[in-house]
Amino acid sequence: MQRRTEIIIAVVIIIALVVLLVLWFNRVQAPTASTKTDKAAITTSTKTSSTTGTTTPVVATSAAASTVARVFVERFGSYSTESGYTNIDDVLSLTTTELQGKLKSLLEDAQAKPSGKYYGVSTRLMSSKVVSETDTQTVFKISTQRQESFDSPANTSVRYQDINVTLVKQGDLWLVSDFSWL
Repeated sequence: MQRRTEIIIAVVIIIALVVLLVLWFNRVQAPTASTKTDKAAITTSTKTSSTTGTTTPVVATSAAASTVARVFVERFGSYSTESGYTNIDDVLSLTTTELQGKLKSLLEDAQAKPSGKYYGVSTRLMSSKVVSETDTQTVFKISTQRQESFDSPANTSVRYQDINVTLVKQGDLWLVSDFSWL
């Protein structure tokens, strides 16, 4: 009986050690994964000083600009005739004053047209790449998947479409100044 108790205790200790090791490895690996994600979101470039000719690394703010571009594309690109084009209201705070005027005009035109049949589109970002970048302007080419519904939300088709989004830095904020569906 004593031998059997010793075996049970040894098995319990081994299982406890295995569980602790698994928990420890999971805890150690989690920060590493998020660090890699954060580093991938921030691009680095070099800036050459015109006076000294030296090259210094500069961490670009394209991570913040990229976030604004992604939110703009997914919100602006998703709408339906039943929602009253609230997608435009949703993105106004992400745009420059000039683009806000254009979007408000687009909203007025859309609301003036009678919507006899249902139409809706849901836009999902697939990928994004920087086309050009300066300290005050960044242009992204964003690939999207758009699920369109005609006449009924059940009648859908999927298509892929790219959009170019231009952002400008005003103060500490990145704002969308222009966009064009390709």
